[in-house]
Amino acid sequence: MSEATKFKYGLMKEKAVDAFIKDIMEDNIDFDYSKSYKVDNNEIYNFINELHMKIVKYLQEEKNPENKVYYDIQDQIFSGYLKLKIYGIIYSRPAKTS
Repeated sequence: MSEATKFKYGLMKEKAVDAFIKDIMEDNIDFDYSKSYKVDNNEIYNFINELHMKIVKYLQEEKNPENKVYYDIQDQIFSGYLKLKIYGIIYSRPAKTS
């Protein structure tokens, strides 16, 4: 993978993670706990709880190019976000109309 491609992928990943966190904070997404990529729904709860802890750690880390922990946590959140999207566990809320 070229350096330019890695850079573009890194920007896309960062934007996706930041948008995901923003959507959670602004209550713009719903979680469908009835769907599961594992058999036991308790595992979804555990997965969501772990994702929550990763988001908290991510927000507490200093963002700078030397901070590998920040980017490792970002990778983990991005992976979790993709799993949730692919399996249809999270989805955008319909826009509110007056």
